[in-house]
Amino acid sequence: MVHRGTFPGTIFVDGQDISKDQIVYDTIHGFLPGGFFGGWLGGIIFVEVTRIVSKLSPEQSPIKFALWGLLVLQVAYCSIFGAFLIHSTVGVFGNFPALNKIPLLLGVHAFLSRFLTTASQAFMAVRVWNLTSRNSYLLATILLCSIYHFAVSLAVGQRFLTAKYYHKLMRPKFLWQMMYSAEILVDSIITISLSMNLTKKRCKTKKYSTRIREIVLLAIESAFVATPIAIASLALMGKVGLGTLYSFSYVSAQAYVLAVLVGLKSWLNSKIRSEKISRMRPAKPVPSSRPHRTISDADFGKSILEIATIDEGIPEQARGEGTTDASAGSVTPENGKEKTMVLED
Repeated sequence: MVHRGTFPGTIFVDGQDISKDQIVYDTIHGFLPGGFFGGWLGGIIFVEVTRIVSKLSPEQSPIKFALWGLLVLQVAYCSIFGAFLIHSTVGVFGNFPALNKIPLLLGVHAFLSRFLTTASQAFMAVRVWNLTSRNSYLLATILLCSIYHFAVSLAVGQRFLTAKYYHKLMRPKFLWQMMYSAEILVDSIITISLSMNLTKKRCKTKKYSTRIREIVLLAIESAFVATPIAIASLALMGKVGLGTLYSFSYVSAQAYVLAVLVGLKSWLNSKIRSEKISRMRPAKPVPSSRPHRTISDADFGKSILEIATIDEGIPEQARGEGTTDASAGSVTPENGKEKTMVLED
């Protein structure tokens, strides 16, 4: 039952007075900024998905269908949260008892958020497994922690459906603490593992602007953003409104999806470079005052310095097989003779 509160500016809900200002602080005050920022990240994800799909060959149709499915989920994810914001700011405008009730839209969005986060963590776990020479122990550790985080998240998400009012949603508090602690654990393992392995693969350049771009891409691809968000959520729990905490989770899920896309794009760029290396043909050197182009100087469509993409790089066998560090050209011995490798135009 909802009645007029004992004090001015309050309403009486289930045996306690709740300030109208507190209701606004717990809901609209926190949900709006997170909604706008999460929607902006959703736009970036939409663009990246379409760009990656355009690069896929017909043989890569399964990846293409998976990306289109991800795009549909992203549209639903952002649309549901947008509908929830419209409900909170327009649909129940001025009706504080209705604003204090948790709509079904938020519960559906919470479960979808946990699904996207867990699926992204599984992808990142497989990526760590590949980069660490298929370390099964590390893969199992990440997957087990991710499953534990997902189970606790489902218990918290169930509160969005059973708790009728926002002021009851944070009960019991230990469930939220367990969820954020598990998220910090999973995020930290993934971020540290990817950062250590991707740093070894980064392109070597002295250009300051390119190095800055590399650092930004490394932070995105290793899902670094998700870790401080989880730490901030645990530290600020009880000190900020519920809307702010939920917005953190919304942005964290978007950051994970963006990390998956950057990692997939990195893999595609690496594969394209490897294929172009395999198409190189031997040719006789042509006398010229212009120095020969070496494999290390080659511009494979877009050079790694131009796009500054952190990826697995050119495979060692393709990059170092039969080459020397000669500055005048790339020379390989074959049948006791020397030949110069040049690029196809």
